[in-house]
Amino acid sequence: MTQETVTNGTEALFTREGMPPVKEMIPCALQHVLASFAGIITPAVIMAGVYGFNSQQSTDIIQVALILSAIDTAHRHGRFVRVPAGPAGHGCLGL
Repeated sequence: MTQETVTNGTEALFTREGMPPVKEMIPCALQHVLASFAGIITPAVIMAGVYGFNSQQSTDIIQVALILSAIDTAHRHGRFVRVPAGPAGHGCLGL
């Protein structure tokens, strides 16, 4: 499969193998990271509120949620743990 050369950034978004310019990718990447933090932290905050955790316990559960998400993402991408092809290591982001 050949990669198409696209000069206009908006056209690159609509091609299969398109690659938008870096100056357009960085804000989108930051938005993606912040959105994933919200999706990881919100359930932990809700759980801490429901169970009446104090501030130290709330901080701990949020940190554990972030660490487990990082471990799950690394595992699914196969960056640190090499696994055979199958349900694990398929490249999906683990949130």
